[in-house]
Amino acid sequence: MMIVDKEKCIACGLCINDCPARCITLKDNKAFIVNKICIECGHCIAICPKFAVTTEENKMKEVVHYKEETFHIDPENLLNFIKYRRSIRQFKDQEVEIEKLEKIIEAGRFTETARNLQDVSYIVVRKDIDKLRLLVMERLYHMVHIF
Repeated sequence: MMIVDKEKCIACGLCINDCPARCITLKDNKAFIVNKICIECGHCIAICPKFAVTTEENKMKEVVHYKEETFHIDPENLLNFIKYRRSIRQFKDQEVEIEKLEKIIEAGRFTETARNLQDVSYIVVRKDIDKLRLLVMERLYHMVHIF
């Protein structure tokens, strides 16, 4: 559920113009969100210059608001990073620290999802990976041979 802080809202209309669900209007000269049709995409949170919009779940509490002077990504550097990115297929046989796993999962949680539902599940396997691999391969084999 999206919430508008009436004290902070300046009725600039940016959230109204940016809302893909068209569920934000002005009511008593403040933004008003019809949550029944809101898709909770977070556009209103991102565009509000006064940080007047939040979520009931407070998903954004750890997100630092964008300020050009403190957060700048060089376009050429970003483009090169995207071009250089590769999928890893040769893994080392070593444990990954819990802190790193948590960061990876957090990064995945904040990637784009349909309607910003973030309805994604992760299973981290830290023991008996070879047993799991064998079970998966057996199941895939049986699935292929059914058809």
